[in-house]
Amino acid sequence: MKALTIRQPWANLIATGQKRIELRTWSTDYRGELLIIAGKQAWVGETSYPIGGPFGATVCIVTLADVRDVVPRDELGACVSVQGFRFAWVLRHPRATAHVPATGRLKLFDPAPITLARLREGL
Repeated sequence: MKALTIRQPWANLIATGQKRIELRTWSTDYRGELLIIAGKQAWVGETSYPIGGPFGATVCIVTLADVRDVVPRDELGACVSVQGFRFAWVLRHPRATAHVPATGRLKLFDPAPITLARLREGL
């Protein structure tokens, strides 16, 4: 499993299944389970979605099913404008997790073993 840090409110929208497309300027060959970690800071841009916690914690696990070029219709599933993004990461099967404290990073990364252990324990 890999992990990806996402700022709020986007992390919560992924966990609830409202955000099914994650927009990125970069691609990956990785497909499979993806642990979503809410960043320690909220999105500072304009949004019509409420910004709530958690921050600096795990939020959900999704399946990264595909990475493809962005198309205009991706805006609905991404909950944001596609302007400035090149890749649409297709997310499926969100499963909420316990909010385990976790440190995020840039790009995809391997989650810390202690984070995975705490997730298994349901803490």
